[in-house]
Amino acid sequence: MSRRPDVRFGSKVRPMVRFVTGGTGFIGRHLLRELARRDGQTFVLVRPGSRGRLEAFIESIGAGDRLQPMQGDITLTALGLGDADQARLRGADVFHLAAVYDLEASEADNQRANVDGTRHVVELAQRIGARLHHVSSIAVAGSKWKGRFTE
Repeated sequence: MSRRPDVRFGSKVRPMVRFVTGGTGFIGRHLLRELARRDGQTFVLVRPGSRGRLEAFIESIGAGDRLQPMQGDITLTALGLGDADQARLRGADVFHLAAVYDLEASEADNQRANVDGTRHVVELAQRIGARLHHVSSIAVAGSKWKGRFTE
């Protein structure tokens, strides 16, 4: 991962801001470990039911306040984030890793998380002037996929 200098907005310089979806997943946990060692702020999108797991992980790696939970859900427009949270993320680097990887998940669940959720992340990134980094896997297609799979 390359380091990017602080972000400049007009005459103000702001420390690097990062926003991660899917931080409680396998790849997400590895990314968060790395980001916790860097300067700036890293906000991690978390659904209410996963907050305890995220907070336990943050504590286990000694990240302190370098990783900040931000409640939301990729299946919601603007990820369910209010104006204040969106303002905090302005100009952030967005790392989108959240997805349904369950090979037996229903088509509706895959659509909601993997298609609509990604669309919501892209729209939010555009709205807040963010740079988007998307990580995915063929597993998001599920095991019932028939025919040729193209990205």
